[in-house]
Amino acid sequence: MLDAPMTQALSRYLDLQTARIKVTATNMANQNTPGYARRTVTWTGGDTVSLTGIGAGQNPMATVTAQRSSVLDAAVASTTASSASANTVKSALNSLQAVFAINSAGDEGSGINAAMSGFFAAMQSIAADPSSGSARQAAFAAAQTVASSFQATSATLSQQASDLDGSVQNSVSSINQLTASIAALNGSIGCAGTAADREALLDQRSAQIDSLSQLVGVQQMSNSDGSVSLFTSNGGALVVGSQSDAVSTRSAGNGALQIYVQGTNITTGLEGGSVGGALAARDGALADAQTRIDALASAFATAVNAANSNGNTQAGNAGAAIFSLDPTAAHPAATIAVAATSGADFAAAGNGEGANGTGNANAMAALANQENSSGETFAGVLSSAISSIGTSAAAAQTNAAAASSAQNQASANQEALSGVSLDTEAANLTQYQRSYEAEAKLLAVLDQIMTDTINLGTNTAVS
Repeated sequence: MLDAPMTQALSRYLDLQTARIKVTATNMANQNTPGYARRTVTWTGGDTVSLTGIGAGQNPMATVTAQRSSVLDAAVASTTASSASANTVKSALNSLQAVFAINSAGDEGSGINAAMSGFFAAMQSIAADPSSGSARQAAFAAAQTVASSFQATSATLSQQASDLDGSVQNSVSSINQLTASIAALNGSIGCAGTAADREALLDQRSAQIDSLSQLVGVQQMSNSDGSVSLFTSNGGALVVGSQSDAVSTRSAGNGALQIYVQGTNITTGLEGGSVGGALAARDGALADAQTRIDALASAFATAVNAANSNGNTQAGNAGAAIFSLDPTAAHPAATIAVAATSGADFAAAGNGEGANGTGNANAMAALANQENSSGETFAGVLSSAISSIGTSAAAAQTNAAAASSAQNQASANQEALSGVSLDTEAANLTQYQRSYEAEAKLLAVLDQIMTDTINLGTNTAVS
């Protein structure tokens, strides 16, 4: 004879299908929700089936579980930080490379090489005719062009560094907002009222950690209360449990922006995210380019001034400095200027020569081929700097592609476990709905049979 346990068991199976239908609908509704992990339903403590019928299990219940892996989530955060950093470096070095790229006229973009070549050619013209006022005026103009080219290039490099600092400053504000929110979520997770509430909070925290990783690389440490602690790549504490530490910035003596956490300068060694990439580009290839241009400007001005001092002007005076430059400035190339007042200040005559002597003018023109201790001419020094930038830019391109590939793979691994496929969910929904309908029909039939039994065979309709 059919009894209550069988009816109860079928009712519980209906509850299971109902739970599955609700969870499937939730999955479909949250397909594009950042951080959302697909939910599944498991049936624990279920009913048993024997030859004599269905028996009730112990405390059967439907359990909703988020398909989440802390290992896969951490891999996504890590590769996200690496990719954001690599792409920031790539973008910065592409901008740096553009400063020196060959332009439509076939000249190196900064104009420094053409300016130096023009200056040395002008000195050859003076050597050919030291009495020519136009030749001397052309040399004076060429000197001004050299100074302007160095100044403009230095200003461009400084602006690029300033732009990177600006992006870091903007990111710091976002970092502090995210870490404060993650700390608050840590606290809420620990006291969530229901499992569903807790999973929803974990989804939010996962999404915010991914957003934080876009800005700065973080190391994660899971705590026993369900919270996570986050640290920068070089150990700066951002979040510890339900507490967050704000990141701040200060300008160093050279004006470069520095990053601080709890009063400690963590700029050096900070990696990952757009902030880590900006700092790497600013303090790496960009700083190297600035150093090389400053050194070239100093060497050029020093050599020209020294050479001019070895000769005499048409008026018979000893040659004075053609260029002025502050070697103690943060960027000497930005300070180079023409100290001469006219073309008459070029000392073309060598010592012992008359007013129209050309020995010193030839010596100044020959500076174009003079090599430094490394065996490089002025043009060679600039070429080496440009080559270094090109090499760094190419490496940045390769690194960005590799980092992007790693991020895509990590995301695919996470998606395979946690992601929502509408096709899969739609198929599941159809299956669960049919199971529900079949079990509901069976329950109705059993109810009718029990009713007929109670009514001692009186015919009743089965709906």
